[in-house]
Amino acid sequence: MPSQSDDGCTAEAVSGARLRRLRRERGLNQAAMADEIGISASYLNHLERNQRPVTAGILLRLAEAFDIDVKAFATEGGDTAGADQLGEIFSDPVLADLGVGRAELIELADNAPAVSEGVVRLYTALRELQRRPPGGTDEEVAGDPRALITPETWVRDYIQAQRNYYPELEEHCETLGDSLSDPLSVSEALRRRLKEAYGVEAQVVSPELLDNFSQHYDAQRRTFMISALLRAENRTFGLAYQLALLELAPCSSGCVTTRDRRTPVPVPCST
Repeated sequence: MPSQSDDGCTAEAVSGARLRRLRRERGLNQAAMADEIGISASYLNHLERNQRPVTAGILLRLAEAFDIDVKAFATEGGDTAGADQLGEIFSDPVLADLGVGRAELIELADNAPAVSEGVVRLYTALRELQRRPPGGTDEEVAGDPRALITPETWVRDYIQAQRNYYPELEEHCETLGDSLSDPLSVSEALRRRLKEAYGVEAQVVSPELLDNFSQHYDAQRRTFMISALLRAENRTFGLAYQLALLELAPCSSGCVTTRDRRTPVPVPCST
């Protein structure tokens, strides 16, 4: 029976690749990490290679040694998505005759995520090149293959490179959340913040005024209108969403500010 941590997480759900990624993020070799959690380096090697299960006890030791959230660590990954992307690539007629099974694709995505990402990028660049009209310049054809990546795949690659973690945004959100404490109503705290910090008046209006949209922000009139058809929790979400767009604009813009159009450069949030 699978072991569980105190959070109710199934320990065996943690892949060896996730464990290895944590070790590399902390700049540790296997011997150093093994020493931190009180196991042998050889046993850690088995864990990283999925030759031994990550037990609840190991999870708790990792949480204590590296101050991680057990549930988030156990559920984080994205390897399945990587295997799905590889599956689409290897179903292409050019590669289909290789007969690569899903188990192999999962193993590749799990144990060599950077190699998997390289395969996805190369295939995407090839497809984009095939779609390009004939007569492209030599410079376009011979340039960096990443130049052929679509905006959609650029965003996906960036999110994967960041591992969906943006410390500047998280820090700013925590500060904002602390300032919005209200014992009676979260929505009222959001309304006040919009009004006091940005001069934006939030109004609940009839759906006819919104042309059947659920919400609309009029930047010129500094008015945020929400449909009366929305339930209370949906209105609160709409207020939070609009406040986030205004409050976190410097952070979110900084995440995609680039030295060139391919390399994101984070910038600090303004306070």
